[in-house]
Amino acid sequence: MSRDDVCRELGVSARTLANRLESYGATYSSLADEARFEAARSLLTKDVPIAAVAAQLGFAEQSAFTRAFKAWSGLAPARWRAARRGERGSAR
Repeated sequence: MSRDDVCRELGVSARTLANRLESYGATYSSLADEARFEAARSLLTKDVPIAAVAAQLGFAEQSAFTRAFKAWSGLAPARWRAARRGERGSAR
C-alpha cells in the first residue's frame, strides 16, 4: 500500500501522517521496510521462490530485492533461508 493510499484510508494529508509518525520516532519508509522485511522472511520460510518473493513485495527486479534483503538482514535471501534450515556453510 502506498503512502497516498494510507493517507486516503486514514483521511489525513501526507504531512499530517509524517508528523504523527515522527512523534513516535518513525517514518512511513521505515515502517514500510519493516513490513516488507517481515513479509519476506515469512515467504522465504515457506520456500516461496526468491523471484516470486521479490515480485509479491513489489520489487521490479530480483536483484533489487536481494540488495534490500541483505541490507535488512546482513545476508542474501538464499543464505538467510539456508541458515534458517541449518545448512552447513550457509553463514559465509
